Amino acid sequence: DYAYQTALNESVGLQSAILATEFGCGADADERLLVPTLDAQDRAMIPSIIWPWKNNCFSPGCESSWSLYDSGTSNGTDATQNGRERPNRVRLISRVHPRRVVGQLQNYFYNTTTSSFIMTATCRNRAFLSINNETLVYIPRRLNNSVVNV
Repeated sequence: DYAYQTALNESVGLQSAILATEFGCGADADERLLVPTLDAQDRAMIPSIIWPWKNNCFSPGCESSWSLYDSGTSNGTDATQNGRERPNRVRLISRVHPRRVVGQLQNYFYNTTTSSFIMTATCRNRAFLSINNETLVYIPRRLNNSVVNV
């Protein structure tokens, strides 16, 4: 949380946006490290990009690599990186999030356990609201059977 708050303070002074990149952990530490990192990004309302690179590791320990994918197959000389997606990783990083908000975004949070999403925004300018009346929230395809309440 402290790193994101510091970055937010600097971005205000620099009048710049923030985007968190190149973060993550081994797949064996998702619940301990990745989930709290994503939650801290939500609290700070900082968007992020995680690299969904394909795994090309065929040694012991590869099952805990940073990859979004399992290792592919190896025939001894050539390796294919086309292993299957790791379901837990997809569940964690394929998240509901705001894309465009009319007014001022106050907060949002995506719960990776329940797949629930809460967002609060305010818009005090009724004329602006009547002209720009579309707030967009991204819902991942894997949640396409979800019930949405606004």
